[in-house]
Amino acid sequence: MVLYQGYYSGMWADPSTGTTRGQEAVSAAQNVDYPGGCTIYLDVQQTDSVSATTVMDWINNWAAQVVDAGYEAGIYVGCGQPLDSYQLYYDLPNVNHY
Repeated sequence: MVLYQGYYSGMWADPSTGTTRGQEAVSAAQNVDYPGGCTIYLDVQQTDSVSATTVMDWINNWAAQVVDAGYEAGIYVGCGQPLDSYQLYYDLPNVNHY
């Protein structure tokens, strides 16, 4: 079972938004009785309007909220994102589903 969350490109400019959106994802999951231990995915397509560092910080802030609440954090990686394979697999410690 997965719960999916996506954002438009303007959302990525401020990494602290990741914390807020992670909290909102957790709240939404809990409101629909989404079981703990399941994965919440974040769409990171079309994020190349900001730097890789900004995207990584945003994702890490988001994933920390998801994992702290007892869920697994996953990301959907597609077109238009600035992260390379090393950054995806080694710089996002709380993300373990792709």
